[in-house]
Amino acid sequence: MFDFIVVTLEETSEISQRQLVEQETRELRVEAQPVTFTKKLQSLEADEGSTVTLRCETSEPLVSVEWKKEAQVLTSGDKYRIKQQASANELLITQVVPEDSGDYSCVCGTQTTTACVKIMAMKPPASLPAAKVETKIPEDKEKAEGINVHMAFSFTCPVQSGI
Repeated sequence: MFDFIVVTLEETSEISQRQLVEQETRELRVEAQPVTFTKKLQSLEADEGSTVTLRCETSEPLVSVEWKKEAQVLTSGDKYRIKQQASANELLITQVVPEDSGDYSCVCGTQTTTACVKIMAMKPPASLPAAKVETKIPEDKEKAEGINVHMAFSFTCPVQSGI
C-alpha cells in the first residue's frame, strides 16, 4: 500500500528548487588520458648543406609541443621551421652544417621523443698535385747567356656538379 502526503503548491516549488540546487553543485571530473607519441622521431644522417626534416605524431591533434636541441628550446626562424598539422609535428633544419649534429627532442607534457642527427661534412675539393719543374742550366755561365726558356703547364682538375 502507498502512503500519500498532501503538499501545497508552495511546498512543491520549494522541493523542486532544492533538487535543482543539488543538481547544479554536483561535480563531474573526467581524467583525460595523457597525450602520447604514436610515431616517434627517427635518428638520421644527412650531408652538409641539405635540409633535415624530423617528424613525429601525437595521439591527439593540435596539442602544444616544444622542440629542443639538447637542452636549448628551438623557435621558428631562418634556421629552424616548426610545422604542425593535426597530429603531425615537423622540425625542418635548413642548410645544415656539422655543428647542427646532436640530439633533437619533441616534448609534449611529460612525454618526450628524441632522435640523434649526424651531419656529414662536405669533402673539400681534391688539391692539385704539386707541379714538378725541371731546369737544366749549363754550368758555364757564359754558355747560359742568351738561352731562351719556354715553360708549359698542364693541370687536371676534378669538377663537382652542384657547386
